[in-house]
Amino acid sequence: MTDLSFELEPRLNAGQRARQVLRERIGEQLVDRKIDDLMTIMTELVNNAVVHGSGRTIDVRITLDGDSSVGGRVEDQGDGPQVIRELPEPVRDGGLGLRIVDALADRWGFYPGTNTVWFEIGEAAGLRE
Repeated sequence: MTDLSFELEPRLNAGQRARQVLRERIGEQLVDRKIDDLMTIMTELVNNAVVHGSGRTIDVRITLDGDSSVGGRVEDQGDGPQVIRELPEPVRDGGLGLRIVDALADRWGFYPGTNTVWFEIGEAAGLRE
């Protein structure tokens, strides 16, 4: 099992920085589809933390199981509600982040009373804290 934790400053390039850290530290441990899904999920969650978070450090944690299953979480230390927004037609101003996470993750959700989003890809059942 591999655990990776890191912090990001809430800047516009934070999603790009998260992808860079993931590729450097665990990219070779995942098959192509899982690394692509992980990169997309992380980008969406980190970007949400930058746009909707408290402006404080974003905490990221990824756990890989021996069978290439992935569990993770992103915490923005904010206190706002997490919601999947209703989408206007046509979609122009974003609002797709959690819908993308929902489409790619096998399971995901929020820790009650926090702004921490967790997700699982593959056979990751049981990786969540």
